[in-house]
Amino acid sequence: MSNNGTGFPSKDKTHLKNVSKKLLKPTVLPLSFYGIFMLLNSKRLSEPAVQQGDRIYSKQELRDDTVTLIKAFKEYGVNRGQRLAVITPNFYEGIAITLAANASGIQLVYFNPLATDEELAGDVDKYTPDLLFVYGRSRESLQNIYALASSKFTMVIDYEPDANRQAADSGSTESAFKGITFSAFRERGEKSSKGVKLTVLRNLLSKKVSLFLQTSGSSAGKPKGLPFTNEAVFASMLYASNSSDIKTNYIRAQKMMCILPYRLPYGWNLLFMNIMGGNCVVLAPGATPEDIGNYYKYEPSYIYGTPVILRAFIDNTPEDADLSCLIAFFASGFSLPESLYEEAKEFFANHGAPDAEIRNNYGIGEGLCIGTVTDGMPHVKGTVGKFWYGPEWVLVDDELNEVKYGETGEALVYSKTLCKGYVGEPELTGKTFIKYRGKTYYRSGDRMSLDENGIVTFYGRIKRFYQPLGATDKVNCETIEKAVADCPIVKQCAAVAVHDDETIQAGKVFAVLYENAADENPEETIRSFISQKLLDYQMPKYFCFVDEIPLMKSGKIDYMKLEQM
Repeated sequence: MSNNGTGFPSKDKTHLKNVSKKLLKPTVLPLSFYGIFMLLNSKRLSEPAVQQGDRIYSKQELRDDTVTLIKAFKEYGVNRGQRLAVITPNFYEGIAITLAANASGIQLVYFNPLATDEELAGDVDKYTPDLLFVYGRSRESLQNIYALASSKFTMVIDYEPDANRQAADSGSTESAFKGITFSAFRERGEKSSKGVKLTVLRNLLSKKVSLFLQTSGSSAGKPKGLPFTNEAVFASMLYASNSSDIKTNYIRAQKMMCILPYRLPYGWNLLFMNIMGGNCVVLAPGATPEDIGNYYKYEPSYIYGTPVILRAFIDNTPEDADLSCLIAFFASGFSLPESLYEEAKEFFANHGAPDAEIRNNYGIGEGLCIGTVTDGMPHVKGTVGKFWYGPEWVLVDDELNEVKYGETGEALVYSKTLCKGYVGEPELTGKTFIKYRGKTYYRSGDRMSLDENGIVTFYGRIKRFYQPLGATDKVNCETIEKAVADCPIVKQCAAVAVHDDETIQAGKVFAVLYENAADENPEETIRSFISQKLLDYQMPKYFCFVDEIPLMKSGKIDYMKLEQM
């Protein structure tokens, strides 16, 4: 920083020195996914696009399958503006039907395929889809969801490779929706003589065609709906490409694996960014330890995951596995523990990939993976690279005053890729999307610092949630605190997330007991009590009994101090 500088990043812009205005304010077009895919790949249709297991689909096959499904939507009278819920693992058919729906002006919402009938019925009521694309649900399950939901869908497209299984029968007296097998749906599209050019052109530049991406990773511990437009997807591609040192021609057609489900915005977006950008995506339908331990067989060049997935990859990949194909593992979502980083480097070296990089990036689901990039940068403990060019970032203190270079603050971000809020959650939207300096910024709830070279250090989440190994959803520390606080022997408590060698992240409870609490085994008493309130994966792993909970000068609990105890 020069002697004349103020020290504030938004004023000095020292970290953006030598970055062109073109990169900071790129031209963003509201193109449909299919439009982007064809624009960037029309002369490369022979190249691979998607790999699922040993089956590799070319860009030509993906293009042809998309056209077939656009025709099928037309044949079945599914019109622009209607909404399709996709309830499947990461299958190729989910990609094709997403491209076809978007090219047809049909909105999309992604549900958790592992959810119960009751949970899916609640999702149907909240997001009101007109039709469902499902995998692995029995006829009875579909009818049960229909009966439980107040909002009624009219069609189910049932993707099930088992030829002996049939979709729900539209003629049955037990259901009032039309049930179609995916093979029958596709066959009708193949036989159709209807054209698709007008449909594709009509939706090519539409800003109004939205996606509703549902994630189970909200700070409240509940699913949240994030509406995005076509424009957001294209902007996200530009931001990532402009900020990366990896050139498109270098990685074209290399294999990118994303071990994150469709329903997570960052998982979904990474898959489609790579497909539309010309790379071959390797699908990961399952995320059990056994699944993750077998994914090396498909020889991915790059793997996108989290520290939890990296842990599972190390623990479950066979000793004789050859990982010489691997160029980099992207560990996003939470800071990568230094011990895990060192272990991973040794693991990759012992499996034929001594030069494989481990990159700890940061992303925001509300912005379609707005985040940081570490491509080509050396690993520095605690850092997550540099902010993407394009979005506007500012770090602020508790009173929303900007902090200086090197100081810790909460990250606020503004970008065209931001969604406008959460579906059906006006109160949460109002707290999270705030007016700041004349624009609507997203409050990340994440503590960071920025140095004059643009390097971002991530310190943790203000919202205090974590995801232990084996859990499909994140755990909210406040949920744990409320359950423990209700226990009759507990006077005061606080819950934090701590590093754990076995599960990567685990819950730890600090509790102050009442003086007259005569209990020989207070931990057992509390565990028994909260087991009635919490699910198995929400149960804290550690308990620490203290005389008092440390407080900050403001009177608030000092969680940062607890995390270090």
